This record gives sequence, structure tokens and C-alpha cells, in this order.
Amino acid sequence: MGDVLNPGLSDILSFWGKAQPGDGASQSWHPAVYHLLDVAAVAEAILQNRPVTRSRAAKLLGLEVDEAQRLLVMLVALHDIGKFAPAFQAKSPEHWPPVLGQYQPGTIVNSVHTNDGYLLWYSEVSSRLADRLWVGGQPVLEALAPGIFGHHGRPIKTSELRSVRARWKIQSDASITSLASVERFVEHRRALHYH
Repeated sequence: MGDVLNPGLSDILSFWGKAQPGDGASQSWHPAVYHLLDVAAVAEAILQNRPVTRSRAAKLLGLEVDEAQRLLVMLVALHDIGKFAPAFQAKSPEHWPPVLGQYQPGTIVNSVHTNDGYLLWYSEVSSRLADRLWVGGQPVLEALAPGIFGHHGRPIKTSELRSVRARWKIQSDASITSLASVERFVEHRRALHYH
């Protein structure tokens, strides 16, 4: 088991992303990281089978086709990082990740995971990881972020969200662990594509 600032793989895998998967499932939940990877794999398969879309994306982004595909797949993988927030994890108390400490419902600020994902990106992840995803591309990544995190059909109101900090972040060990887990996920996902 890792510590708060350096969560281990088992800690990262303890964050649930989907609870109560279909009949016959061996578990009552699916790890958030696996959900992110599942969606990224689907995006990669779609892009691989749509060469015109890949070419258009590359042209719009000013990247080579393979670079554009890797970037888009990574961004799609980030779509649900808000599920690492304690507010989302609290929606299924029986699946509360042990790495977040004891479940204390009265201390958790209620929020929406799409907003939390954008806030996590905007106020923490972007400054730490944007250059690792695309050197010099932070302005474009910021322009794409509302579409990435507003994936449930409700646009992210970025101007409203930017005026507040994600209240669940950086104030507790749970918040730091959530952020560290996202960073570890990005690094592992990036390593799979760039090496």
C-alpha cells in the first residue's frame, strides 16, 4: 500500500468508477482507472478506424497524425478524473477507497464529478501535467477541456467554475491522494503510448 503522496497501484485501483456492473459480474464495482482505460480504448479503436477523422484532428491541432491520436486518446482517458473526488466516491459508501481514510459523510462537500474533473484539470492537473501531454499546447488543451469533462450532455460552465477552487482538493489527505492518483494514472497511460 502506498502513502498519501505516493499512492500505490492497489490504492489507485481502490477508487470505484462504476458500481453495480451487469449481471454475472464478479465484483459489484469497476475501478475508475479501468473505466478511464476502457473509454480510451474505445476512442482509440474509433480513431484507428476513421483515418479522415484522424487527419482532420491532426490538421486542427497542428500535429502529426500519430501524435494527434495519442493526445486525443489521452484526453478522452481523462474524461472522468472527477470520479477520484471524495464527493463521487461517497455516492457508494460501501466502495469507499480505504486510502481516503475513514468514510465521514458530514465532511464531504457535495459536487458533480464532471465539474470536479474540470476543476481538478484547471486548478491542479493542467499546470502539473499539460506539458507532459503536449509541450506548448496548454492553451489548446484548456480550450478542449470543457468538451472533455462536459461529456454527459451538460456543458461545463468554465467561467463560473474558474472563480472557485475545487473545494475537495488539497485540504485533506484524501484530496492529496485523489490528485496523486490522477497524476499516477496520467503517467502510466502516457508511458503506454510514448514508449
